[in-house]
Parts: sequence; C-alpha cells; structure tokens
Amino acid sequence: MIIRNYHLTQSHDWSLLIGKGALGVLPRHISFRDYSSIVIATDDNVAPCWLSMVIKSFGKSGSVLPIIIPHGERSKCMQTVESILASLQSVGMGRDGLLIALGGGVVGDVTGFAASIYKRGIDYIQIPTSLIALTDSAIGGKTGIDFVESKNSVGTFYQPRLVVCDPMFLKTLPRRELVNGMAEVIKYGLITDEKFLGLLTSHTLDDMPWERVIDFCATYKADIVARDERDTLGLRALVNFGHTVGHAIEALSRYRVPHGHGVAIGMMVAARMSSQVLGLSEFEREKIEFVLHQFGLPTRLPKGMNVNAIIQKLGTDKKARAGKVKWVLLKKIGKAVPGIEVPGKVVKKALECLYD
Repeated sequence: MIIRNYHLTQSHDWSLLIGKGALGVLPRHISFRDYSSIVIATDDNVAPCWLSMVIKSFGKSGSVLPIIIPHGERSKCMQTVESILASLQSVGMGRDGLLIALGGGVVGDVTGFAASIYKRGIDYIQIPTSLIALTDSAIGGKTGIDFVESKNSVGTFYQPRLVVCDPMFLKTLPRRELVNGMAEVIKYGLITDEKFLGLLTSHTLDDMPWERVIDFCATYKADIVARDERDTLGLRALVNFGHTVGHAIEALSRYRVPHGHGVAIGMMVAARMSSQVLGLSEFEREKIEFVLHQFGLPTRLPKGMNVNAIIQKLGTDKKARAGKVKWVLLKKIGKAVPGIEVPGKVVKKALECLYD
C-alpha cells in the first residue's frame, strides 16, 4: 500500500492512501482525531454493495450513520446538498464531526460541497468507488453541483482530510462504468506519458493492472494540486484536457451522455485542434482515436447534437474569461500545453469533423 501526504499552503494538509487494503487502514488513520460523530453519504447503487462493510470497518457501527441519496447526475444539485445538510443538522453534528463520501463523482462532489459549507466547514473523507473517482474526481478538493444546466458551475475548493483509493471497489462496478472511467485514465496517458498509454493498450478491462493505473493517475493529479491547488498557475488546467467540450455535451444532452463519453469526444475535438494549432501529427491523432475505440469510447458527436449550440455553451464554461475559452492542447502525445487561444473557425471545424 502507498501512503502519500501532501502539504498545501492555502488549505489544510491531506493524505492519499492507494492500494489493496487501504480501506482497512482508514479507522487507524483517523483515530487520532476525536470526532464527535461520523456520517457516511452514499447513493442507492453503492449502498447495497459497500455501505455495511465500510461501517463495520470502524468497529463501532452504531455510531456511524448513513445518508443515502439517489444515484446519477440529477442528484448533483442544491436539493441534494440541502438534504445532506438537513441530515447533519438533525443528528446534531458540530464542527468536530466527520462526513465521509462513499461513491463516485456525484457523491464525492455534493458531499464535499456540503462539508465545505456546513458550520463553515467540517472535516470530510473521500472513499471513491468508481474508476472516474478513484483516478480523478475524488482527488483535488473541487466540490460542487450542476446549476442551470451548467456543469460544476457552483462549488468550492475544499480539501478532504484523506482520500482512500482501494481498487477492490471496482469488483462491483458495472462494465459500462469501467468504460466510462477509462476516458479519464486515457487522458492521463495523453497529457503526461506515452509509456503509460502503452501500458493501457497492452491490456483489456479484464486484465488491467488497476492498482498501478490508479496509483499513476491519482498521484499525478495530487502532485499537480499540491503545486497549483486553485488553478492560479495554469498547471491544474492540464487535467481538464477534453473536459471543456465534454462538459458542454453533457449539459446539452441533459446528462444523458455520461461524463466519460463526453470527455472522450472532447479529447477528439482537442486532438483535431492540436493538429491545426500545435502541429500534432495525423499519426498521433489517429492513435488517440484508436485507443478510445479500443476501450469502447465514442469519438463522434451524439446524433442530433448541434455544433452552434456546443459553441454557445462553451462561452458559459466556468473557466471561460469574457466568454473566451483557453484550451489544453497536445504538442504530441505526452506533451500537453495549457492556455492556448484557438480561433473560433478552428473550433467549429474541429467539431464539424466529428459528425458521422
């Protein structure tokens, strides 16, 4: 098992536990803190599989209380946050309480947001159970909700005390969610290391070395966050490769397009822009498309998706400035460049190329 500790100047320090058996270390890891109460927030998909086991791991099941929310992106809203806050209030949790997020990206984001605003901030822990959360969304302290059909437009930077990345949670993950999560995993190979991309393509979902994959992605994200916690230096923008278009597609589909599918399409759009702006070779662009296909991810716009509507939605992205987006593009596989301005006609052409 790997334990990494991170020192942040703008927030409290936090730790990352990665590996088989990481969950078993959790009670000992937090025992030095005298929490008056512990509440676990999860969803109705994860609860039947893992909630009882996680509660029992504390050895005092009667004092660990659950909150169960509906699964899916539609729960990433203020109503869900309010329900969590009401539950914390009802059990009398003070600022010396602990809130645990047990689930995927939706659970992690809304629980972290609730923790950041309840009593002006209480401790929370992330226990990610989806591939997306294990490799990306649970790490970094970005919390929030979707608002007025805009992805993650309301939220906070608020670091958990601990992130527990145990690959055992993948045992019960539906195959479609493994495919969905591979978009984020592939992203890390594209922006950081072609050798890691080679590791992925030499395996299938059935024999993937998940512990090694999770360690690579989670550690890279955590290291970036430690250097640029609030994305003021532009370093953290690197992990948003493919996300700008991806978020727009998710929102326009009313979240019927899963996050990973949106990111996969967004990475293809970014790859085409990279060819035009930074000279990414046609060979490498085709390689990106091949890798996405290998793991069952889409590389074309959803049927009926309007290019002009996507372009309009891009201007409302939370990272846009004065309606203008700065893109993360690839000079080559393994070499990402943030903060690139792309002419509107290039963006439009890249999108139009992804029509079937």
